[in-house]
Amino acid sequence: MKYRDKSEGAQGMEKAVSLWRVYGAGMALLGAGALTGCASAPGETLDKALEAVGVLKKAEAPKPPVSKALPLPIRLQASPSLNLDAKGRSLGLWVRIYKLKQADAFLSAPYDTFGNKEREREVLGEQLLSVRDVQLVPGQALRVEESFEPEQPFVGVVGLFLAPAPQRWRYAFKTEGLSPQGLILGAHACALSVQQGEPVGVNRAFAQSTPPFCS
Repeated sequence: MKYRDKSEGAQGMEKAVSLWRVYGAGMALLGAGALTGCASAPGETLDKALEAVGVLKKAEAPKPPVSKALPLPIRLQASPSLNLDAKGRSLGLWVRIYKLKQADAFLSAPYDTFGNKEREREVLGEQLLSVRDVQLVPGQALRVEESFEPEQPFVGVVGLFLAPAPQRWRYAFKTEGLSPQGLILGAHACALSVQQGEPVGVNRAFAQSTPPFCS
């Protein structure tokens, strides 16, 4: 005759006791539900009993996906002499901020493309992902909070001047590798300048300078 190990017998006894506890807890909850008029289904009540004694683990809510968006502040400093008209008066300036898949179409588009949504879609095509407008008044300092997903690797900035200086009203930047402080641009009588950031395809010293005069 073979004898079972005592430890096996003890483990079996513990399992039996646990099952009786589950059964007892389930019956108690079912009874409580009946006495209080609880609308819970029997299966739901039994699940609660199993959770109470540790047999059934409660399902955890799915965790939200981790955002890979890159925060990018864009600071705009307007000169007191902003967007001058033919009489030398300072006016407000609309600045458009573009999220781009590529920058080549943006950088080669003529000035009259911008500010017209249909024309922008036509010329920039799939490279254009989204646009945001902000307005500056003379002497204003404005901080624009943006964030860029990995599929938005370029940011473009356009100043809609009355009489824009050639090659000075538009810049594009790669979002990857930018300083945590973001971009800093100046807005002047007829041009934008770049105080922080590396514009694509433009000499940095040229981008930092202010045109000596406006036509």
